[in-house]
Amino acid sequence: MAAQQEEVAAPPAKVTVLGAGSWGTAFAKIAADTAREDKSQRQVVLWGRNSQAMADCREHRINRKYFPDLILPDNLQFSSDLAASVRGGRHPCAGFACPRATAPAHGLPCLD
Repeated sequence: MAAQQEEVAAPPAKVTVLGAGSWGTAFAKIAADTAREDKSQRQVVLWGRNSQAMADCREHRINRKYFPDLILPDNLQFSSDLAASVRGGRHPCAGFACPRATAPAHGLPCLD
C-alpha cells in the first residue's frame, strides 16, 4: 500500500488585516516582517476605515494613535478601500482585527 502524500496548501500571496487598531497593526507588522524575512513576494495590507489615518500611516510609516514610536515595515501597505484590500493575489487571506460590534457598520460579516 502506497503512502498517501499529504497536500500542503500554498502560502497566501496576499494577506490583508482588517482593522488598523492596536491588534490589527501589530498583526500586520508581524505578517510583513515574516514576508520580508522569508524573502517572499507576499503582499501585506492593513485596512482601516479612516482614510486620513491610512494616508498618514502610508506617508510616515507610523500608526500615530496606537504605536507612535514604532516604525512600520516598508513592505506593509495601507488602505481604506475594503474591496481593493481583499481582492487579488493567489490564495488571498484576510484576518479580522476589529471589534465585532462595529464590523457590520463597515460591511464586514460577523460569524455568530
